[in-house]
Amino acid sequence: MGLRTTRQERLYNHYYPHPRTSERGGVLTISSVSGIDFADYTADPSGLAVVGIKLNDHWYVEQQRMPPPDQIRRVVTLDGVAKALYRGDIITDWVHPDYASSIKAGDTAYAGPSGLLVNDQVYGGSKVGKFMSAVGSTYHGLSQHDSYQVCYYGLGLEYIWTNPQTKEIQHVNAVKINLAVAGWVKLRIDTTPEV
Repeated sequence: MGLRTTRQERLYNHYYPHPRTSERGGVLTISSVSGIDFADYTADPSGLAVVGIKLNDHWYVEQQRMPPPDQIRRVVTLDGVAKALYRGDIITDWVHPDYASSIKAGDTAYAGPSGLLVNDQVYGGSKVGKFMSAVGSTYHGLSQHDSYQVCYYGLGLEYIWTNPQTKEIQHVNAVKINLAVAGWVKLRIDTTPEV
């Protein structure tokens, strides 16, 4: 799911490449490998600058065997940059399940592990903004539901095909990592990205 369409986008950036296939809606932080900065859902957000909330899905695309995903729905291929909202209001479901019951309107939102949102600085993540509702409340039609999962890695079409020369079965984009999330919450993002 990731994000609801009800949102106000004030300021966003698209400066950093995003190296993984993943779902929209989580907190992107700046990581660096070999001097190259990129936006990613990091396992340990402590001390990392927040880019913003990811606005597009990133898919694995095999150009020869499948139609371009932007013709199916609004997605970005794996080699694309991440579009991240750093000022605005959104409704997202990337909330850490251990903190969902303690989140209330007015709490400060921080970057948690793997792009999830928390209301405590226990993970050392930077401030993202402010929660405008409790998780799963009826505020502006937020639906209440049990925990479910979002795609942290491996989003896109998985397919199996037989290599005509070697006759081996090939699995493409077969590894998928999902995270448990708690429900929908309204969030006001107010962060200054590092550019």
